[in-house]
Amino acid sequence: RTVGDDLTQRMREYVALHVLRHHRDMPRQLQAQAELDWHAIVVPVAPNRTVGVMGLGNLGAAAAQTLSMLGFNTRGWSKSPKSIEGVETFTGPEQMDAFLDGCEILVNLLPLTEHTTGILNADLFGKLAKGACVINCARGPHLVDGDLLAALESGQIKQATLDVFHQEPLPTDNPFWTTPGITVTPHVASQIDAATGGRIIAANLKTFEETGTCADLADASRGY
Repeated sequence: RTVGDDLTQRMREYVALHVLRHHRDMPRQLQAQAELDWHAIVVPVAPNRTVGVMGLGNLGAAAAQTLSMLGFNTRGWSKSPKSIEGVETFTGPEQMDAFLDGCEILVNLLPLTEHTTGILNADLFGKLAKGACVINCARGPHLVDGDLLAALESGQIKQATLDVFHQEPLPTDNPFWTTPGITVTPHVASQIDAATGGRIIAANLKTFEETGTCADLADASRGY
């Protein structure tokens, strides 16, 4: 796997940016500006806002730590037990409902496997706090697109930020481009530039040639 400090830092930035956007309701503030409306939006302070991060690998753990440091009431959910300072952690299917209950902003950073495909669906949305926001910066197939559109229509989901999609680039006729409440970004949450990627890959190849292995190996049995 290609991992590194630059990738982690970029994901920290992206998650913090969009959690804060939803927390401070910037989409509504920008709408007010477009309408020439002096509209002061009052939101709770971060410790009174519950944010959940699904997936606590390298990127998810770093994102959860960042949100905790910003003051949010931060939760994390993962397949295997994790311990992260400042983050209340939940493990396995049996603790999923408790993790989702009362969650107001949900960030998905899970790996894509047969078990997580379609996990962002109507059933999951219904277990979040009414009017919750969703941020998907993992993989497009985690999301059931129609379920999100229906949840936005019903008001169960207030806003969503989507950085990944089933088809990329996102076709111009996809309703995500124009649906109120959805922010589309073009798979830029944690980009890797050529120079950084080259250094990481070269170092991995050198280590593998010398030792027969290297750090951050993917596990085919797990799927990531």
